[in-house]
Amino acid sequence: MAVAEVKTTLVGNKEDQFPILDGIWDFFSSKGAKTVFVSVGSSPSPLPELDLGEMLGCPVHMFEPRSSTQQKWEEIKELLKSRKAKEDSSGFAKEALKKWVLPRNIHVDGTLPFSHEGELVVEGEKVVTSSLRKKVEEICERLGFPASEAHVDLLKIDLHEKEDLVLSAVLKARFRPSLLLVRWSHMPDEDMNTMLSAAHLQTLGYRLLAIEGSKFLYYYTDINYYESCSWQVVGPLNPLIAEITNAFLPGKKEIIGLK
Repeated sequence: MAVAEVKTTLVGNKEDQFPILDGIWDFFSSKGAKTVFVSVGSSPSPLPELDLGEMLGCPVHMFEPRSSTQQKWEEIKELLKSRKAKEDSSGFAKEALKKWVLPRNIHVDGTLPFSHEGELVVEGEKVVTSSLRKKVEEICERLGFPASEAHVDLLKIDLHEKEDLVLSAVLKARFRPSLLLVRWSHMPDEDMNTMLSAAHLQTLGYRLLAIEGSKFLYYYTDINYYESCSWQVVGPLNPLIAEITNAFLPGKKEIIGLK
């Protein structure tokens, strides 16, 4: 998929939209209602998840460790059943009134998917974690896939200051979502931790397709640039750069740190 050929559109609340493939239904049409869509953390509006769930007709698997936001999603499920807002309905829930998503297609989990079950303290906040691998296997089994075929097709991450933890768990579990939406808490070119996470994604095989503010859309190409060289070579400052340099500028040893 060449970058020039990719068309994107926006989903979500007009004040806080996310980029996504234009024609995402066609992209996942072979899976349709069995598309594995996982969202970690909530945006200020529920519309990104609801828009995507409506477009694909698939379940929305929400992981939201904040109890106050969990309640808002449960409120949305009730509102989608009745199709009527109550006097005390939150503005967050009311945004769902124009969306046609089946209440049974919204699954809310109050844990943070991680590499193991337990608790973490992040930025002074205690967070209950769950095994990402186990959770995804359960999701896939509900959709008719055996545990051995556990996978994630579409992943959205919007959890302030915790996106690196989620990404680490996803990659460590050897999941490679076809499409990845991330709201970075800090821009990659301005923050070292975000830079490392974003660089790792793209070197691992993810291609950046679109940016909308701090929200980045990536597509998995299955081209792992880490495999282009050996990481057991003594001498070069960076074996990957050395490999590229030797391929295009043979003899230029000073560029790769060998004098």
